[in-house]
Amino acid sequence: MVEVIGQSVRVVDTGLLSIDELAGNVATKDDRISIALVKVSEPTSEPWLTLHYDEWMCVLKGRMVLLHGEKTVEVLAGQTVFIAKGERFRPTFPEGGTEYIPVCLPAFRPDRCIREENGESDVSVKLQELHEKKTGGYAEDATLKIAADEDPTPEVMYHMCDKALWEEAKRADVAYFPPTFEADGMTHATAVPSRLLDVANHFYQDAKGDWVCLRFRRSALRKLGIVTKDEQAKPVGAKDVDAKAMAFVWPHVFGGIPPQVVEEVFPIERRGSVFTGIRGLTKLDRVFKLATSAEVERFKEKNRILSDLDLKDGFVHLSDANAAPVVAKMFFANVQDLMLLEVDAEKVPAPVEWIQGKMSDPAPPRKDASSVIHYLLPEGCVHVYGEQGVPWDAVSKCVPLPLKDSVHSFPSWIVQ
Repeated sequence: MVEVIGQSVRVVDTGLLSIDELAGNVATKDDRISIALVKVSEPTSEPWLTLHYDEWMCVLKGRMVLLHGEKTVEVLAGQTVFIAKGERFRPTFPEGGTEYIPVCLPAFRPDRCIREENGESDVSVKLQELHEKKTGGYAEDATLKIAADEDPTPEVMYHMCDKALWEEAKRADVAYFPPTFEADGMTHATAVPSRLLDVANHFYQDAKGDWVCLRFRRSALRKLGIVTKDEQAKPVGAKDVDAKAMAFVWPHVFGGIPPQVVEEVFPIERRGSVFTGIRGLTKLDRVFKLATSAEVERFKEKNRILSDLDLKDGFVHLSDANAAPVVAKMFFANVQDLMLLEVDAEKVPAPVEWIQGKMSDPAPPRKDASSVIHYLLPEGCVHVYGEQGVPWDAVSKCVPLPLKDSVHSFPSWIVQ
């Protein structure tokens, strides 16, 4: 086969140094190999780098000097230098007009090149954006199955742990490490909170005490020098993974979780030894409905929350605490008589099945549950399916939302 597979893409331009990728994850969407053309217009240098791929640098013009430990290696025009996977080095360019071709096997990716920078540089940010945009993300093992709507390199991640161990790390102001870190060499994580319940019930049913779910971001870890790789499921300590988990990509954090990167902590609920829900992620006790005063009167009369839109769409539109003000602004901007209803989700007709998903998800299957609550993140919309709907008895509060300067004023207790 002979075919044109892509064209060069400018991936870095600092004014002193430019990189045009000729083949690779961005230019040709190929993770096997990357080839680029680097041009240095004035003397400059890169930060210290550690590669997770082999790299050949073929110098066409000028020269480069590589710092490697206490040694320096000068590479002249016409020469090629090889840097093995795992080596730490620093490329410097003592003169302008230098050009070289780097060849990386497997292909360059931001997560495979550790840059020792003070924070994230414009170069790092640009490379990350390009790779996410052009490739749609990537997995370490290309044979892993990834759902069409699932981000294989998620920014927001979750880790479940023993609450007492997490509190101990916070008090000491040190990074939290799971008890199996030494055996596993990393901290297990996920981008899909609902999967944590399967993980919990497979690995930790014999563990006593309270457990919590930590939410944090890949970029916050990276700024502290902690790398995350997206890989196939791996054992936790001496216990092997559940067969179901092998179908998904899992973020593995190669380090602990410093308290300063944790955005929120969610309590995990248990019934006996069984883990049943993550409050605020897979389960909510407080949700909200926005309605006009006329709609509220109809709800009371019918003893059921069901607007014309709910009837048309086939489910009751609700929101979590964060989404309610956004919904008010988007869909009720100039409504003078808008009301806020707080709904006790525990009073939705049982049995209830909670499903966490995304806005693009199709309607969930009903199964045997009387009510199916579809919690859509990150938007925070809550869709309730079921023949009985949401009874008026589930409303615990009903208050007006005054309109001031085209913005509705929400009560402070909505976020408590």
